[in-house]
Amino acid sequence: MIISPWAAVLGVYLYAKTIGKTKREVLLDPKTHQEVVLARRHSFFFIPAKGWVYLSGVFAAFLTVSAVFSSGDTSSGGSFSKPKALSDAEQSILSESRGTSHGNTPQAAQLAAEFGKGLKSFREAVITESKKSTFSLTGGEFLTHCQISDHGIAFIVHVPSLRKFTQEAKDAIAMGAQTLAVALAKKVTPTPARVAVGIRGSILYDRVTVVELSPADASAGHTTEGKEEKLSPFFQEPSSKQTEATPIHSPGATTTPSPTPAQESPPTTPKAPAAEA
Repeated sequence: MIISPWAAVLGVYLYAKTIGKTKREVLLDPKTHQEVVLARRHSFFFIPAKGWVYLSGVFAAFLTVSAVFSSGDTSSGGSFSKPKALSDAEQSILSESRGTSHGNTPQAAQLAAEFGKGLKSFREAVITESKKSTFSLTGGEFLTHCQISDHGIAFIVHVPSLRKFTQEAKDAIAMGAQTLAVALAKKVTPTPARVAVGIRGSILYDRVTVVELSPADASAGHTTEGKEEKLSPFFQEPSSKQTEATPIHSPGATTTPSPTPAQESPPTTPKAPAAEA
């Protein structure tokens, strides 16, 4: 994935240096006997070929950074192997073209839709938006993925223009997201043991919060904040169910079938318990 964008950049560069190169031809004006330079350049959408080299380079760098951060995070001192389900969830909320809400189950997708709408309403009511962006891949929507697993329930949400938020605004949106996630988790049966909320900008996470829920009344208990690896347990593949082992018999060996309830031997008379000394 990383090689392809840079191969495209190389192709554009070679085009700019060969066919797309600006050609200059010196002509002589027969009337004034002065030299006139005639330049012929190749352009696409009024941008010369050289300009497309720079633009494609910036785009390739963006894809490279995105791929690096999607492959895992080793800053915590150990190797963090990101589950494929987590990478797919992050990819699903990069653009509005794939939809605004996603989940690993129909109920999870419904909870993701409620979470995104609720957090957007919270932002509009509590945080003052300075200036709307003229261009956005997410259309200003709170793109959300919800994952329900044996470990608990996790919400990953893209917050539009998060990098422009003040620290106070980021703290407010995190608290609102946490409260909303805990409330939605109570709709799941059985109630999850823990709730995780990952808040992202365009590429990077601002924070990941994990809340332990009380088994008695599903109220929020111990809360921890960390990095992206805290989401990993919520996206692990479910362990395969253990199947009963089938005995392997040697050739020619006879198999004794297990006795059915009607064929079972009558119970023997139990021995009397030994007398205590």
